[in-house]
Amino acid sequence: NKSLSVTKQVVANSQGYIPTADDSFTFVLEKKLSDDHYEPVKDAGYSIQVGSSTKTDSTDDKGQLTIKRNETARFELLYPGETYRVTEIESDGYAIKQGTPDQQEGILKENLSFIFENVQGLVKVSCDSKGGVPTPVTQTLNYGGKASEPLQEPVKDGYTFAGWYTDDNTFKLKYSFNTSVTKDIILYAKWTAKEYTVTFESNGGSKVDSQKVKYEEKDT
Repeated sequence: NKSLSVTKQVVANSQGYIPTADDSFTFVLEKKLSDDHYEPVKDAGYSIQVGSSTKTDSTDDKGQLTIKRNETARFELLYPGETYRVTEIESDGYAIKQGTPDQQEGILKENLSFIFENVQGLVKVSCDSKGGVPTPVTQTLNYGGKASEPLQEPVKDGYTFAGWYTDDNTFKLKYSFNTSVTKDIILYAKWTAKEYTVTFESNGGSKVDSQKVKYEEKDT
């Protein structure tokens, strides 16, 4: 029998990060019916060689299969002469290696071998000081890495810095620098207006109580 194999190769990114063996990747196996029409191949059995043992599984009702990095899924019960297509579903944190496809197809006349390559993605954490200075530099991290809290807090005339937040409207979501970063994010500086005491000298007139007002707020 002719076989169709799907191999997942994952390489380190430019920072040398090597993905863990537990990272999984999903593909869709389809059979071509006409020029622009494909249907998922459901319940298609495949085997994966893991060391000296072999594990078996089958595609789901959407034609999907899942394999880990550097594994090969081998289908041996497909129909010779038919055209099959395999498409990789985008995985968080991974980018298709430049110059390689995320979809491959071929006619099962001889053994088909589809190899998909990815590199571990990078994520960015940038800061918006909201008028304060300085603005911390953008951090580029491996997917799942943790950002470092800026060593220098920004300053702003009339305001006290109150931390970094992920929302710049309500400022209810304070950011924890112990969080694993899985997408590009922007952190916003929260500012609390300083409070000042305004006193009044009546010069012999009736006493006027002092007032506390915030920066750029008018006294009453």
